[in-house]
Amino acid sequence: MATAAGVSRTTLHRHFADRAELLAAAIAHANDVIAAAITNADISHGDAREALRRLVAGLIEAGDHIVFLFYSYATDEDQDDAKRGDAGDQAVIDLIRRGQSEGVITGDLDAKWIENALWSLIFAGCEDTRSGGLPRHIVIANVIRTLEGGIAL
Repeated sequence: MATAAGVSRTTLHRHFADRAELLAAAIAHANDVIAAAITNADISHGDAREALRRLVAGLIEAGDHIVFLFYSYATDEDQDDAKRGDAGDQAVIDLIRRGQSEGVITGDLDAKWIENALWSLIFAGCEDTRSGGLPRHIVIANVIRTLEGGIAL
């Protein structure tokens, strides 16, 4: 982790007592970055379709943090849902429900299902970008196209 942070192990150990403390701080930071991406997308305003597109773009830009969280949660058996942070879950659900009421998102799928599909597509896109598969701007377009094709009326 020291190498990834661009510091020496000694510097890292001065700030964190152990690996668990470091991991907790990194998870908190990643959740903060993701929450900021959701906030900055301003998803409570404007047309729901455009808000969803802004959200996708913001989340893809926060991709390294999303991939980090996915792998940290997948490998840390001690993590429970309460410790993970919601990273704006309610705001995203509210956006989906608004899109359903506006008629731009299908109403025959549960909002939570659509949110899970959104996060799955976001993760897939972030992972593809991280591994060198596609540049971010192409991933953003692909996620939006796939998502809208699956939830549109």
